[in-house]
Amino acid sequence: MANPITTQEAISTFIEYHRKRRYKIFESFPMITDDPTVMFVNATITPFKRFFTDSSVIPENFALIQRCFRLGNNNEIELIRTNPFLLTFFEMCGSGIFGVNHEKAVEYALDLIETLGLNRKSLLFTIPDDQKFKNALIVNDINREKIFTITTNGTFWQSWRFGKMGPIGKGLTAIYSSSQEKTSLEKMISNPDLYIDLLNLIYIYGQETKDGQIVPISHPGFELGMGLERLVAILQNSDSYYIDSIKPLMEKVSIFAEKQNLEIDITTTRILTNHLRSICVLIDENVVPSNKKHGYALRRIVRHFLETIWSMAGCVIPVEKLIMVSVDELRICGLVIRTPASVVCDTINKESQALQKIMKETKVIIKRQPNITTEVLKDTYGLSPTLLQIMKGGSHESD
Repeated sequence: MANPITTQEAISTFIEYHRKRRYKIFESFPMITDDPTVMFVNATITPFKRFFTDSSVIPENFALIQRCFRLGNNNEIELIRTNPFLLTFFEMCGSGIFGVNHEKAVEYALDLIETLGLNRKSLLFTIPDDQKFKNALIVNDINREKIFTITTNGTFWQSWRFGKMGPIGKGLTAIYSSSQEKTSLEKMISNPDLYIDLLNLIYIYGQETKDGQIVPISHPGFELGMGLERLVAILQNSDSYYIDSIKPLMEKVSIFAEKQNLEIDITTTRILTNHLRSICVLIDENVVPSNKKHGYALRRIVRHFLETIWSMAGCVIPVEKLIMVSVDELRICGLVIRTPASVVCDTINKESQALQKIMKETKVIIKRQPNITTEVLKDTYGLSPTLLQIMKGGSHESD
């Protein structure tokens, strides 16, 4: 595109598309949900399960831009280094459609994609072993060579279970490819930065019972979910970290590292940018670091953020200036952050002090037990290998 669409333009186009078609438009729900099957809202369907399953609800077509949060283990966090389309905190364009068949639902999804500025010829599709989805794609002029049937979940999913005793569905994944060359499922799976998982269209038809059976639901329908940052990345011919709403924060991280005389590569910049966004939105939703549930998720990210910076420096260094400019930049980029930057700084400083305390206490332990292993230090005393290296390499802020 000569003039790439901005994040805010993409949001406006998505909402206006559905408003004109009389969908009910919702504001983003809080990421902290009372749904007992998930810790955070991690997909657009989470706040709308009742639309599909509750017989007392009269469902209506809906659309929204939903804040979402997904946090795996540390290995999954590190995947951000190799996949520039992964974000812990992200936003999803979501919708629900009732009273239509597979053909009409696929027609809707393709029309939406093209309204947002993408060409359907650039899309590949994985589908369940379900003739309805295949026929719907073919009827909507999708070449058979671009349709791949999968029978199990992996990189791409074909069956969906939305929580214990929740809705059950099967659906297609639309994958964006910048190349028109013939490809294979294996190639798509092994090249996530070239074949971008863009959209899921799921037919929700059942619900799991206590004994594991699947029963029909009151309001079968389709749920569409599409990552906003991935959509904008494609439109701007970049990756998710270089779109207009995130790139400025990447630059702030790079400037901070330069001023601290730290050597930082692109992948570490992504990690820190991802963590800053995640930390700010969690604190803005009143999450406090702790060792339980939502607080534990925040604590993990804050500590990983600090350890990453300290590891580059070889010692503990202050991060307040980076936090202050980051909160301001997120607001400029359109992210709603109501919490003062000073509160975010205070939260991170408390975790910094806690980590430094662990390091000091560990020095005493190592002095008493010089043969103590790294595993024992980690499992018993909470000292990560990264902190151990930092502790050996430099002094502490509070020394």
